[in-house]
Order: sequence, then structure tokens, then C-alpha cells
Amino acid sequence: MPPRGAPTARASAAADEAVPSGPAALRGPLPQRVRAALQSWGPGLLSRWRAAAREIGHPLTAEGVRLRVGTDCSGLDAPVLALRAMGLKCQHQCSCDSAKPAQAFLEANVARAGGPLRPLGSAAPRMFQDMLRRDHDAMPELDVYACGFPCQPFSLLHHGSRLLREAKARPFYTMLDTLRSRLPALAVLENVVGIYRVLGKIWRLLRALGWYDVYTLTLDPKHMGEPVARPRAYFVLVRVDVAVPNADSVVARMARLGVTSERADLADRVLTSDVVPGPAPAAARGQQPPTSSETKWRAQHQGRPQARLSRPVHGLSEREDGALRIMLAEAGLRDLTPHVNVDVSQSVDRCTLTPYCPTVTPNARIVLGQQRRLLSPIEKCLVHLVPVDQLRWPDSLTHGDVARLGGNTMHLMAVGKALLFGLALVDWASPAARLRPPGDAKPPRAPAQPRQWSCRPREGWPGGPCRRAGRPGSPGRPCRRAGRPERRDVLAAARDDLGGRAVLVAALDDRRDVLPSHSFRSVVADVVGRACGA
Repeated sequence: MPPRGAPTARASAAADEAVPSGPAALRGPLPQRVRAALQSWGPGLLSRWRAAAREIGHPLTAEGVRLRVGTDCSGLDAPVLALRAMGLKCQHQCSCDSAKPAQAFLEANVARAGGPLRPLGSAAPRMFQDMLRRDHDAMPELDVYACGFPCQPFSLLHHGSRLLREAKARPFYTMLDTLRSRLPALAVLENVVGIYRVLGKIWRLLRALGWYDVYTLTLDPKHMGEPVARPRAYFVLVRVDVAVPNADSVVARMARLGVTSERADLADRVLTSDVVPGPAPAAARGQQPPTSSETKWRAQHQGRPQARLSRPVHGLSEREDGALRIMLAEAGLRDLTPHVNVDVSQSVDRCTLTPYCPTVTPNARIVLGQQRRLLSPIEKCLVHLVPVDQLRWPDSLTHGDVARLGGNTMHLMAVGKALLFGLALVDWASPAARLRPPGDAKPPRAPAQPRQWSCRPREGWPGGPCRRAGRPGSPGRPCRRAGRPERRDVLAAARDDLGGRAVLVAALDDRRDVLPSHSFRSVVADVVGRACGA
């Protein structure tokens, strides 16, 4: 059986089949609600940033500055897209990505004059193809540097990983060399939360640069009102010679920027079925004979209860269809509902039913309950607020290429918040903010102890640093705060709402110790809502 989350050979071949019309060629204009979301999130976040600064009496000096921005491991260049969506002035200085699909995207949108990321009359950004072999001195001057270095060594799905000793962790060390060479006033680094397993060593290496205060934010767009999960670790580095003084109140307020317990409807972030580019590359897989791994999977899961779908979800393999039916049955559901979404590329015991879009990965096979179909490759970009209708998508890109670009990108609202967080901590009125310190210069002070912030809505959330703040040598694990509801209390409340429906209560009780807390609460809420509405 292939590893969990890995596509079969048949799926990979189908996904990588070139589509002459282009996998991003929409069949019609974006739905109005989707277009409205793409246009409104940036100005909305920026206005909240300004309001937060006024609330604490903090002057924002970044708005009048044309920021010189460079990115590594660029992909879709999400940091640049976020800055433009928020209306901040920026001059795109350079991009770098070693993946051919990303290079084709950047060539069409960044390098070409008049492209969506290069307005007419602007200078051409430098395009690098391999940061490992690049001469860092050839890079242009930067005010802001962003890098989402490879996550494979730190992913929790990578069993037996050697973490920073993996070959794919080399870009992290090259990124440190880039920071040491260019010394931008602000840097934003992004990776999966699995990197917290080596957080102490990451902090020590970043502090060893000698020039940066390090702030670690745990950001998830679903805690910012977005209907998609993407928990990520953002390291915001502020150069000590241009850092604003007495920044504690600024940090505390900006860490809460955009945090809300409300959430938009996933229907406002995906396409209607008549607009989805297609046909989906794997639409006929269910009609083909099962592979040997699918036959083995069926034998292993024989006897587990399965829900009966009123209508099948087209494009699923036998294994994926069986996993979906088992998960629905074990959650006490008879059929897909509009508020149930699930990634069927994972094993049954890892899959969770959520009212929002699960974390998107390049190989994710996400079933949308409302439309009873799979999330398309271009929608993997769209749910991250990438303005797909304003970008150029080369015809050379395959469905698999677009899925990989969307599965590896940063969520624009999350990286936008990380950028605003850092921009508020830099004194851009200082002439030194636009200058690189000379090679023999020494920082005016030692960097402060790194701090970590968990940016999520919780009852009684104080908005302060976690208890591990200032302890770079402590083992890396995500922050935990008081006020987290216990699963047994959630289940007890559900028992009262469900009355005497013992079957549903038993199904929920069986899932209590299997699902993560947030997923368990979501499943309980969905089951109770359906039962009470029946």
C-alpha cells in the first residue's frame, strides 16, 4: 500500500496529463461572492491594522514607503500578492524557485513586462532558479524578505524524519546565509507547525545572526474568519537597529489582529460546478478495475460500517469512496451534508470531517459536501485567496502542476497578517531602515529572547505570549492556553441536545479520543445540528 496521502500511479499519471486548454481556464467568470471575497479581504485587514495602531497610539510609518521585496521558494509569490491586495506600495526585487512549474508561473506573471505582478514601467525583478547555488551578493537590496522554505523535513506525515539533518532542509541554512548577507529590515519565514519539534534550535540559529528580534506566530486562516484550515508557523524577524522601542504593547495588539471566532461560508471561496475547469483529470477512475492496493485496503476494512450515499461523488477511487462512507457512518451520518468536508487521500483513522476546508496539500483529495465533488486544482489556489482570474496561467502547466502550486502556497490573509505584524515593529521613518548595515558594523544591542504567540480565539484569551516565551532551549511544541473546553464537557452537552438518541451519542463517544479537539467539536456540532433539525 502506498504511504498515507500519496497518490496511486494511476492518479499521478492522470493528474500530470497536460490539458491543452489549461487547467486554470475557467468556463465562465468567477461567481460574484468569490470575486467580492478576493477584493475585500486585503482592504479589510489593512483597515483593522490601522485601527489597532490607533487604539494603542502607535504610528504606522510603513504606508508611505515603497517596500523593496524579495522572495525565495517563491511558488505563487504569495507575499507579493498579499501586499498588493492590501494596497501597500511595493517594488518586487527578486524571486527564486527551483521547481519548473513555479518558474513558468513566475516568468508569465513577474518577469514579463505588464504581467500581473509587474506593472508597466517597473524594473524587471531578478529571477533566480536555485537559491542553493546563488551568489547572495548578486541579490538586489531588500527591505522585506520572505521565504517559505521546504516543509517536508518537518511535516508530521514524514515519519522517521531527521528534521534539520535532512537533505531537503538545506534551503533553511541557505536562507540563513541570505539573511546574513542582505540584512533586510524585516523578514518573514513560513513553515508547517511540525517545525516546533526543533523550535529551540531554530531560535538559536536565528539569534546567532546577531541582528534580529524573533517573533514566532502560529497562524491559521480558520481563526481569521476564513473557511479553510492551514496552521502554519511564521517567524517574523525585525532588525534590532530599526526596531520600534517599547514594542510589547504593539506586539500584543498586532498578534490579535484579525482573530475571530466567526467563519465565512466555504461556498464563498470555491467555484460553482459550471465554472470549474475540467473535466477533472481523474473523473473516470471509479469506472476502472481496482488496483492491488485498493483490493488490499478493502480487505483490511471489511466489516466496518459504511454510509449509503444518495448520490456518488464522481472521481473517487474505490478506496477513497470506501473511506468516505466509513467516516460518515462512524460519525453517525447517513449521507454527505453541506457542512461536511473531508480529505479522502488520508487513511480512515487520520481523516476528519470538518465544516471548513481541510488543510490543502499538493496531493489532497478534498470532498466538498455542499457540491458533492472534489476540490479542483485551481480551487486549491482560490481557497487561499489567490486571485486566479487576474493571473496568467501558462498552458504548459498541468492539473498536477496547478495542484502543487496551490498546495504549497501560503494563505494570503495569513502571510498578510505576518507582514503587517512585522511592518508595525519597524521604524520606517529611520533612514537606516532602507540601508543595509556595513559589513564591519555591529548591532547596537543584543537580540531579545525569542517569543511565541498562538493567534487563535479562545475564551478568556489574554493575548499575551505563551509560557515558553524567552526559553529558546525548551522543546518545541505548540502553545496551549487555559480555557480550552474539555471533550467530555462537549459530549455531555451534546447528550442533552440529542435526547435519547443513543446511537448518535455512542458514535460520537467512539470518536472522542481519535479526533483532534477542534475536529471533534466540529463533528459534534454538525451531528447535533442535523439531529435537532430533523
